[in-house]
Amino acid sequence: METFLAVAGTVLSVIAIVVGVGGIWRSEQLFRTLDNNLTRLIEDLKKNALQEATTVAGSYAAFTRALQFVELDAMELQKDAAFALLTQFRLQQLLHPEYTPAQHAELRKLDRANLGKAARGYVEMLLKSGMGKQKHEFRE
Repeated sequence: METFLAVAGTVLSVIAIVVGVGGIWRSEQLFRTLDNNLTRLIEDLKKNALQEATTVAGSYAAFTRALQFVELDAMELQKDAAFALLTQFRLQQLLHPEYTPAQHAELRKLDRANLGKAARGYVEMLLKSGMGKQKHEFRE
């Protein structure tokens, strides 16, 4: 009986070692796959960021060219601010592709309103700090 238990113990030990080695090999495969996925994800993020930066730069060039033919309303945003707002609208579209055109229109209204509130805060801060003088009454 002792011999049987010794043999059974040896067989079970060998099986445990084989199962352990198999588990280690499988986990190495999983980590290799995760590492490859992470590398691809980082490359995709870089590529997308560069594509959007290229789009913004090209859009700014086109916008500046368009301004050679259009005079902006003096009481509206100046060219750099107008372009920044249009860029914000584009980034909102990218952040919320599931929105309908009506939802995007509401979001643009909200962005425009928030811009006005922030601008009013900057006007007050610039005037209070003495860094500037008011040209005319602020309107959002």
